[in-house]
Amino acid sequence: MPPVSNTNTPDGHQHEHHRHERRYYLELALAMTVKLALLAGLFFLIRGTIVHVDVAGMAAHIDGNG
Repeated sequence: MPPVSNTNTPDGHQHEHHRHERRYYLELALAMTVKLALLAGLFFLIRGTIVHVDVAGMAAHIDGNG
């Protein structure tokens, strides 16, 4: 009986450690997703601004020619 009780305690502790590790990876993945989303948003914002300026410039150019 004592051996079973002995092996059971470390097992429970290991399970607890696993849960913390899982949560850590989950938070890490969440942080990475947020960073990627921010980077993508910034990229599209800059790209959108460039395209908008480009379109405005083209419109002005066409106006000047017309």
